[in-house]
Amino acid sequence: MIFDHANGYLSPASVMDAEEFFQAKRDEELGRWRWPEDPGFVVYYLREDGLDLVGVLRESDGSQARYDRHDFPTSEADRWLGHRDAAVAYFEAHPERKPWQAAKPGEVWILSTADGENSAYSVMTVREAGTVFESHEGRYSLDDADIEDARRIWPEDAS
Repeated sequence: MIFDHANGYLSPASVMDAEEFFQAKRDEELGRWRWPEDPGFVVYYLREDGLDLVGVLRESDGSQARYDRHDFPTSEADRWLGHRDAAVAYFEAHPERKPWQAAKPGEVWILSTADGENSAYSVMTVREAGTVFESHEGRYSLDDADIEDARRIWPEDAS
């Protein structure tokens, strides 16, 4: 092999690692996710008409299926060849984002937390913590598990 204008040698184990590295890099470039349990299944995220969909492709035979995050078929016929299992694994690895996780600095949100609190928080960028909800009550990261619900109150939604 030639590495940066120099010849080199890779052991068989290193070749496999390099193949996996370049495959993962290519998968990322193409926006696809490979099922770790069976890498022959590739999952593509599809957002159509407001639906959270995935397309699952089995590379060995080209068979494919589509699944909605909120409406999975449950019959054995729908589990054929593992497509459904790959889709379930994708959605487990990529949980649905909550609206407040896309909050932007300058906005104000009412947070409902696990301890029963309902308070207004400003969204700010803090050097050591990134984008956070902050008030005199305290600070929460946007993906804090204690946030059970939230709604933006400023700027108001025009719809």
